[in-house]
This record gives sequence, structure tokens and C-alpha cells, in this order.
Amino acid sequence: MLDVPDLFIPGETCWRSGTAPRAAFLVDTAAYFKAFVAAASLAETCLYIAGWDFDSRLVLLREGGQDLTFGTFLNRLAAAKPGLGVHVLAWDFAMLYTLERELPLFNLSWNHHRRMHYVLDNAHPLGASQHQKFVVVDDRLAFAGGIDLTKNRWDTPAHVPDDDRRTTPDGTAYGPFHDVQMALAGPLAGNLGELFRQRWLWATGQELPPPVSRKDEPWPGELRVDLNDASMAVSRTFPSYKDRPAVREVEAMTLAVIAAAKRSLYIENQYFTSRKLAGALAARLEEPDGPEVVVVLPEASSGWLEQSTMDSLRRHVLAELLAHDRHGRLRLLTPLTDDGTPIYVHSKLMVADDRLAMVGSANLTNRSMGFDSELVLTVDAATAPKTAQAVAGLRHRLLAEHLGCEVAEVSKAIEESGSLITAISGLRRKGRCLVHVVVDREPPLDTLALVADENLIDPERPMALDRAIDLFAREEPRNRHRALFKALGALAMLLGLAAVWRFTPLSEQIDIDRLAGFGAALRGNPLALAVVPLVFVLAGLAMIPVVALIGATAIVFDPLWALVLGLVGCLASASVGYALGAVLGRETIRRLAGRRLNRLSRQLARKGFLAVAVLRNVPVAPYTLVNLVAGASHLSFAHFIVGTAIGMAPGVTIMTIFAGRIESLIKNPDPVNIAITLAVIAVVAVGALWLGRRLTRYGKSS
Repeated sequence: MLDVPDLFIPGETCWRSGTAPRAAFLVDTAAYFKAFVAAASLAETCLYIAGWDFDSRLVLLREGGQDLTFGTFLNRLAAAKPGLGVHVLAWDFAMLYTLERELPLFNLSWNHHRRMHYVLDNAHPLGASQHQKFVVVDDRLAFAGGIDLTKNRWDTPAHVPDDDRRTTPDGTAYGPFHDVQMALAGPLAGNLGELFRQRWLWATGQELPPPVSRKDEPWPGELRVDLNDASMAVSRTFPSYKDRPAVREVEAMTLAVIAAAKRSLYIENQYFTSRKLAGALAARLEEPDGPEVVVVLPEASSGWLEQSTMDSLRRHVLAELLAHDRHGRLRLLTPLTDDGTPIYVHSKLMVADDRLAMVGSANLTNRSMGFDSELVLTVDAATAPKTAQAVAGLRHRLLAEHLGCEVAEVSKAIEESGSLITAISGLRRKGRCLVHVVVDREPPLDTLALVADENLIDPERPMALDRAIDLFAREEPRNRHRALFKALGALAMLLGLAAVWRFTPLSEQIDIDRLAGFGAALRGNPLALAVVPLVFVLAGLAMIPVVALIGATAIVFDPLWALVLGLVGCLASASVGYALGAVLGRETIRRLAGRRLNRLSRQLARKGFLAVAVLRNVPVAPYTLVNLVAGASHLSFAHFIVGTAIGMAPGVTIMTIFAGRIESLIKNPDPVNIAITLAVIAVVAVGALWLGRRLTRYGKSS
């Protein structure tokens, strides 16, 4: 083959590179789950599993009446192999995903066996995620790609529209799902083991020893080998965090692959919102003799929120990309089943000519290039004809799946036409096919019309303020059983409060209107000074937003009384929460709230009450959770309560004045009241702007 430049540049486009004696492309999750079970069953010393999401109830094998679940499988492995340690590293997900995921509050489904370890990893900036998805067996075999071991993933290449095996653990059916994973053996698998141990250290502070070396490779006999002695590289994304510099190898490799393509670029991806990558593709489309570009995307993202955010961005990026397609070499496509059901594309893949194949976890987004952690494997067949055949074979295999035809048909059509686009057009038929993406599809809500900076939706790097919100905690000796009993007791208390709230008349009594009516009866009564703070305390334990309580107080009472009662109520609720957190302790709170709510950085701790004042004005977590965490920390009560008073006073004052003006405006909407209300709004806006700037400066100085 022709002499071509090496794209694998350590420290720039990749972290490590080398030769994989064996590797395979696993198309769709049924194949991956089967290979995972087979490979993990061969583990002797260590099994590492890192992911964005996990579900212990996931049924791994769904053929032949098998119902092996993920959690059961791992615990059986640990029990059956005395020398085996199983370590699972999961993203300590944001509250936004709470309703969608299995809640690992106490990890009961994961920690049955003493050598089975499950950790939530929040060693990342605020708002970022741990998006790497990889498995390592004894440092000799690894899997990496876009597939999580969780619900809503399992499917076969047939993508049968009404496949009754495609259900979540609770029996809910979901639609066809497409993804790609890779398996590889040899030294690069050991590199991924090293990566896992580094992340484990970052997440827990504990070092995992490297496994005892084994000479053989735990390659499952039934797993077909696609590549022998293939040149491969490992690329990562890590955002800057604390003393760790940013790593943007995935972005550099992606740009290098786009630049290296001569005839065609075949891309599959869940999202496409990165203007930088779109710009690189646009530049290639502008070239008179540039490559054809075929991008396979889902018809739409899952859920109205992602459609309103990521699809809103995608709409604009794709429109701009089409504007650069002067030579007609771009196709934006989405796959359908035989009956026209959309197949959800979750894969993150790029194939350039017959030379380069990228498979990993990174979407074509700003987040994946610089904000979330990502992992991508790249195969380079520049000087290996057999590897080139495998790279081309992967592309043809994927197109055959999407077009409902045989791989040989795709290969022949491309060879005869010399064009990827012509071959796809010629093979398109009714039923199973690729159709054009509707680029100008209106999202449920166009967020770009509401926010001035799209980086708020798809950030490329951490915000400076994150360093001021990397939460606090006092270290204490770990007593696993004591912490578990405390956590169970705390959970029982919270569930009891939730049950009272949900299933008794209390749910009908405690809302803003009822609270207002109740407060009206206390107006002018000295008992209000005792009763209102008690209501704040009880409502806080029931997780009722403190803002709603302040608002109700402001509406019911005269301004001065409302200000006093609102502030006293906030301090009473904060004090009880602090005391409860001190009783429960750090380990219990960690289990209840997640690691991110269990550490205030040492730098913030040194700032004492100023740190608390800042936290009270930043939407880090619900008011009550911050109180619990503070009690479990090394922060003194004096600093906590003074900081809370300073942080809450402006908000309580503004809400008291604002609520009073709104009430006056409603009762008497004359020009004077309208003018005063507008003036109050202006003052509030200026105050919010000033506060935002002060917080930003505080964050940068931290």
C-alpha cells in the first residue's frame, strides 16, 4: 500500500497505541452481551466494568429461555472464583436521571459478595458525566464502545419491530436499538486495565493492584475474530478537574480521521451538535475532489427534553453543513424497520475509506470532545490489506443491516459504482431502509430561541465556578455495617415522610394555598414565631422547596413579619438538617445523596461561612440535602448558620418585597402599583446580575 502518515501520535491523537493480536466488531447489543458473559466467565483475577449507566436487573441473555441478570451473574462469578475481584465503576449520575435509573442508594443489588465492589464515580466537574463504557478481563481482554450494560439496550441486527424480548426489567417494551462495541486482546487491553485503575483511584482514593499476569487470552471460543495483529490506538477525553489537565485526544483523532479520508466517510452517531467537527466536514465537502460523507443518525432523540436541547442544536448544525454541500456529496440518513418504525441509533462510529475505523463512546458533541470522559478505539489499516478488508467489511455489514440486504450485495454495489452514495441509493427499497433525516423538524421547544449561549446546552469545558462547588466532607473511619444501618434508618424515615405526604390528607393540606390560609390564621398572633419555623422544619424534611415556603410566608404576613419569619424558618430548617447530618455521619449521607454532595473542597472549607453563603445562591442541590451534608462535614455550626443567614437574607428580602408588590398589583392594578412593581423587578434583576458576577469572580478566585 502507499506510504501514508501515521495518525497515532501519543499525547495528541491518542494515549496508547500498539498491535492487537485479536479484535472483533460486535454489532448490536445481543452480540455484545453474549460475548461479555462468555469473556467474564473466563476471568481469573480481576473483572473491571466502567460505564455511564448500569442496571443489575438487566437480562443479559434472552435466547433459549435464559433469564440471567447482570447483578446475579456478577455475584455468582465472585462467589465461584475465590481469586476474582469484581469492580464496577458507575457515573454518579445527576438528579435529572433519578426517575430513569435503578437507584443504587445502598447498593444492595451489587454488594452481595465481599469481592464484588460497586462505586459511584463523581471525579469530574459539575455537570459533566463519566461516559466511558469499557470492560477489562484480567488485563488481557477488553471491550469498549457505545454500549452500556443497562436497560433499553438489548436488540439484534434484525431489529424486529415487535420483538417481545425487547423489554425493560419492569416489563415495559421499547423500540429497536442499534449500537456497536469492540473486543480486543493483548497489551492494549492491559492499557485499559490501567485506565480503570487510575479512575478507581480518582474516585475512591484507593489503589487497585495490577492483576497477576496470565499467558493466555480469555477470548471466548464462540466470538468471531475480525482482525488479527491490527494496529490500534486508545484515545480519551477528560475535562480539566482540580489538578488534572484536560485531555482531548478523541477530538484530535476525530479531526485527523476526517482529514485523512480520500473517497468516503461513513459515520454513525447518536448526536451531532459540534460545530467544530461540522466545520471540518464542511471543509472536506467544499473540496472539488473531497470524500463522500454519509451520516446515519436517529430520527430524533429519545424524550422531549433531549429533542428540545440536543435536537434543537442538531437542526442548526446540519442545516449549516448542508449549505456547504456544493458538490452533492453529503447524505444525512436514518434507519427504519420493515414497517417503518424508526431504529434508534446509539452507536458512535466513523469509517474512513477502507483504512480507518473508530468505535467508542464519544458523540459528535462539544461534551464528548472536552467535557465528559470518553474512550475511543481506532483501527488503522494503512499498511495491512487484511485489516483493510475487515474495516471495509464493518462498513458493508452495517449498511447491509440498515438496507435489509446481504453484505455481498453492498460490497458489489460499492465496487461497481465506486460510490458509497450511489450504492446506497441503488439498494434502497420498501420496508427496511435508510431514509433522509428531516433536518428542519421542529423540536418540542427550540432552546436556542431561549438561551443566548448554546454552550449552556452542550458545554465544551468546565465552568470556573465548579471549583467553588466541589463539595465538602470530614473524613471519618468507615464502619460499613453501622453506616448501612444508619442509612436504612434514614431511608425509612424519609420514606415514611414521603408516604405520609403521598397517602394521607396531609398531601391535600400542604400546598402554597393551604399554607397561605393556615398562615392567615396566625397573622398578628405571637405563636407565629414558633409555629412558622416548625412548619419550615417539617416541610424541609419532606423535601418541600424552601422557596415555596418563603413565598407563602411573604404573601400571608406583613413585610416585616414575613422577612423575620422567613429568615427564622430557613435557619430553623437548616439547623435541624445540620444536626441530622451530624448524627447520620458522612458515610450515611454519601449513600443517601451521592458523593458529589459529600465533599466541600478544602479551599471552600478554609473560607468558612463565605462558602456556605455562596452555596445558598448556587443551585447545587435541594436545601435540605445541603443541610444534611454540612452537618456531616468538618464545617462548624457557627460558620454554617452565619453563612446560611448571609446567603439567604437577600433572597428572603427580595421575595418578601416582590410578593408584597405582586399582591398589591393584583388587588389594585393602578398605574402607581404597576410602576412600583416594575421598579422592584428592575432592582431584583440588577441584584441578580450583580450576584452572578460576584459568584463568577468567587469561582475564578477559588
